[in-house]
Amino acid sequence: QPWLYGVARRTLANSDRSRRRSERLAARLSHDVPASRPIPDLADGVAERGRLRQALDRLRPADQEALRLVGWEELDLAGAAAAMGCSRTTMAVRLHRARRRLAAELRALEPDEHQPADAAPRTTAKQELT
Repeated sequence: QPWLYGVARRTLANSDRSRRRSERLAARLSHDVPASRPIPDLADGVAERGRLRQALDRLRPADQEALRLVGWEELDLAGAAAAMGCSRTTMAVRLHRARRRLAAELRALEPDEHQPADAAPRTTAKQELT
């Protein structure tokens, strides 16, 4: 399937461009940080990325795809709609719902103030049914 190679090539190129943009931004920001501002703890960012990945993994595949097309691949609504084979309006609704579900999953993963740190994480109603 030659078209599949084209899709894979463009996906890898997008990923490479994204990585280079991130590196350039990090380099630019490291030079722009005033000395008086505290440097953020890198562990917080790693923990937040892990929490986000875990919340994203809990979503339906269609929700994950909608969020990744817009968030990771940086497609606009029209491009994401074309990729998912739906109208722009339908994509806007899907994206809104996916974002709402992701926010709910992130809230479910927040550490409980009254729960010990080593206790098992809370589960969603969807997980309890499976």
